[in-house]
Amino acid sequence: MKTRILTFTFVLSLFLLTESCKKDTDSTVEYQTINSTLKKNQVFQHDFGRIGIEDDLFISKAASHSKTSMVGRDDAEKIIYTYQPSQDYVGTDEVEILHSISNGATVVSTIKTKIMLTIID
Repeated sequence: MKTRILTFTFVLSLFLLTESCKKDTDSTVEYQTINSTLKKNQVFQHDFGRIGIEDDLFISKAASHSKTSMVGRDDAEKIIYTYQPSQDYVGTDEVEILHSISNGATVVSTIKTKIMLTIID
C-alpha cells in the first residue's frame, strides 16, 4: 500500500512539474533587431508608435553604457525609446524591449526588440 501511494505521489508530482514548465501556447513571440550607429554623446530615439491600452512595453534588458535609457510617451502619445551613451563612451551597447500585446484577458503575442547600438568617435 505504501508503495502505491508513493508511486502515485511521484507520478502526480512529475505531471505537475511537467505542466508548470510548459510554455504558453496561446501567445507567440516575434523577434526583431534594430542596428544603429551614432556618435558619442548623441541621442538615439526609436518610435514604437501607439500601443493599445491593454498592452505593455518595458525594458527587459538594460543598456550597460547609458546616460539615458528609457521608454516614454511623446506629445502625440507615441511610445518612444530614448538612449544616450555615457559621457564620451565609444563602443557597443544593447537594450532589449518587450512589447506584450493583450486582448484584455491574456497576452496574445509578444514582440522582443533588441536594439544594437554602435557608438563611434
